[in-house]
Amino acid sequence: MYFVGRVVALKVGILFLFEDALSGDLKGVLQSFYIHCIGAFQTITTGIYMRFCISWRGGACLLVTLFLVLLESGHAFAHPHAFVETYLTAVFDEKGLAGVRQKWRMDPMLTVTILDFIHENHDGKLDEAEIEALRTKSFSLLSEYDYFTHVQVDGKMQQLQNAMDFDAYLEKGKMVYEFFLPLNIEAGKKFHTAAVASYDVTFYTCLFVCTPGSDGAGIDPLADPQFAANNAPANPGDFDRFKDEVGLDDSQGGISLQGLTDRFIVETTMEEVPSMAYFHGQIIPSAAIIRFKLK
Repeated sequence: MYFVGRVVALKVGILFLFEDALSGDLKGVLQSFYIHCIGAFQTITTGIYMRFCISWRGGACLLVTLFLVLLESGHAFAHPHAFVETYLTAVFDEKGLAGVRQKWRMDPMLTVTILDFIHENHDGKLDEAEIEALRTKSFSLLSEYDYFTHVQVDGKMQQLQNAMDFDAYLEKGKMVYEFFLPLNIEAGKKFHTAAVASYDVTFYTCLFVCTPGSDGAGIDPLADPQFAANNAPANPGDFDRFKDEVGLDDSQGGISLQGLTDRFIVETTMEEVPSMAYFHGQIIPSAAIIRFKLK
């Protein structure tokens, strides 16, 4: 468990290093490079080395780390290695679909890893300084990946705005992020259809959309032997393997409604969206479908 936690911690730590060490185009290039070889980072097996990398801040440190990874790594590794339960809420204002509020609840291993970086007093609560550290050094970086959120409106992919109202706290010992993603889709006399899906295109992290009001996915990701393995070759069948091993029911899920919904006719469902297929085209995500128009 300690080793696996350190593996995930390395991912978080390198993201911190990107924020502190780099800027401009070089930052973007190296972040993209990092995403494509994330599995390779699991070959660095010691938390001491990770701590050394994080404390030695600077672009040179990152380049040396990437070089050592390429020398040591011979293959990628099975995914996923992080599991996040996601709750979606469609928020309506006087004009239409204002946006989507999200709640992420992370697996215990990822929770411990994140707390190891920002939670110094170990009192089981996050203070304002720790929440701000999460916002600036972790969550804000996700804007470059649209917060693992993919939205189609009337069949067209949308460029998302920056998230708002970020908060973080611990719930039953698990790290929770909450935030709001603006969409600002004005309702008309005809139906608009918005499809909202949560996924990481690399499948390093499995995001599972839970049924509103439920207590989560009801699975233990560690039931998949590869979740904690550092020597399993990746393949396009990783999603099906993970789903079968842990008993993940991807027919679940949904989206709740909030705000001035009485002004509109609103219909919601969960549907697979083939045009959003990812991870070698092998995973077709289930998206929350929101159809709405003026009354």
